[in-house]
Amino acid sequence: MAEAAGLGQGQYANVGRGYVPIADSVHITLRAEGILAGAVHDDAGQTLAGVSVSLRPEEVPDSWVHESIRTQADEAGEFRIEGLAAGSYSLSATTADRRWVLRPRPVEIEAGTTREVGLDMGAPVRVAGQVIDAVTGKPVARATVIAIEPHEYGTSPNLDHDISDKSGAFELWVPPGRVALYFGGKPSAYAYPEPQIVERFTASATEELEEFVLSLKPVGDE
Repeated sequence: MAEAAGLGQGQYANVGRGYVPIADSVHITLRAEGILAGAVHDDAGQTLAGVSVSLRPEEVPDSWVHESIRTQADEAGEFRIEGLAAGSYSLSATTADRRWVLRPRPVEIEAGTTREVGLDMGAPVRVAGQVIDAVTGKPVARATVIAIEPHEYGTSPNLDHDISDKSGAFELWVPPGRVALYFGGKPSAYAYPEPQIVERFTASATEELEEFVLSLKPVGDE
C-alpha cells in the first residue's frame, strides 16, 4: 500500500483477483485524491452517530486497489474519506446492533473532487434458517451463510453474513429488496454446492423470513 497527502491511495497484491507471480519490481502510480463526504440519517431523518461506512473498489483504472476503505460517522452523523483513487466503488453502511441497514449503492470518485452523499438507512428484514446435512438431515455447524445483492454480471456486494451454530441455525439482517444466499465457508467434511447460489428471493419490509433450510452434501456424495 502507498499513501501520500493529497493523493489517492495505491495498493498492490498478487492475490485477490487471481494469483499472479510477484514481479521483480512493483510500480504504484499515485494520482490526485478524490474525497467522499456526507451524513447518515435514519428513516425519520434523524442523524445516526457511529455508523460504519465502507467503500469497496469495483473498478479502479490502472491499479490493484481491492481492499475496502472504512470510516465511522461522528456524533453529528457526518463522515469523510480522503485519499481515494479515482474509480468506481460500492458504498455501504452498517450499525453494530444491525438496527439500521443500507443497500449497497454504486458511487463514482473523481480525482481532485469531493463527492457529497446522503445515506438514508432503514429497518432491516430478518432472514433465518438452518443448515443441514443433505444425507442425514442433521444440523451442520460452522457453515458461513452470506447474503448478497444478486448481480447478473460482476461482483455482488455483501449484505450480511452469519455462521451456523450447533443446531445449524443462522440469522441475517438485510435491506428490503432482492437477495441471494450462498455458502462462503463450510466444514471440511462437506463440499460447496453447485450452483453456488442456493437461494434467491425478495425480502419485504413487512415480513420476517424464517423458512430457509440449506443443505450441504458430504464430500464424496456430490
